[in-house]
Amino acid sequence: MIHIIDRHNRAAFLRQLEDMYRVRHQIYVHRRGWRALERPDGRDIDRFDTEDTIYFLGLDAEGAVTSGLRLNPTTKPHLINTLFPHAVIFEPIPVGDTIYEITRYFVVPRRLPRDARRLAAGELTTAMLEHGLSIGLTHISLLCDAFFMSTMLEMRWKVRALGPLTPYAEGTCIAVLFEVSEEAIANTRETRGVKGPVYVYRAVPPTSLANDHKGRAIA
Repeated sequence: MIHIIDRHNRAAFLRQLEDMYRVRHQIYVHRRGWRALERPDGRDIDRFDTEDTIYFLGLDAEGAVTSGLRLNPTTKPHLINTLFPHAVIFEPIPVGDTIYEITRYFVVPRRLPRDARRLAAGELTTAMLEHGLSIGLTHISLLCDAFFMSTMLEMRWKVRALGPLTPYAEGTCIAVLFEVSEEAIANTRETRGVKGPVYVYRAVPPTSLANDHKGRAIA
């Protein structure tokens, strides 16, 4: 199950957020070699981890993080318009209340059986799309490594490139925009074998499991 964490319920997930920062550092610095993110405390936390950030975290039975991503509003500073504006040349950088940006997408292989990793990734992206639709998003922007384009096309998302392939220190990236829609959700579920509810938003304070609302956001 994917847990959605925002400014309203963040205090209930401080341990998981700390675990996430350390997992991200392990994945992005040690595995992928993004040395600009290296920190002595072993935590990947940057200017885009803000009060406005929405986190999506997969957790195991003990509460350890198994997958995750973050969404940020494009009406505030975000990765593309702050650090990679040069990657968008086909049109203006997409900005608006109905457009968020995804960054720091990951699955933790060592915490998941090999045969569960594809489904875990599918549940993560399904949760992102379903929750995004529930809060009124129409599109999500993304600066990704070029190889991730094949994954989006496999899931039959409606994607458009915002610029050409752009080299950066660790590889080649591309800025894209994709639709948030019922069609995107259905295609993701079908291609990834995702069944049933995939996310939960726990109210604050989480006094009991009765505060868990599966598959939809609560005010």
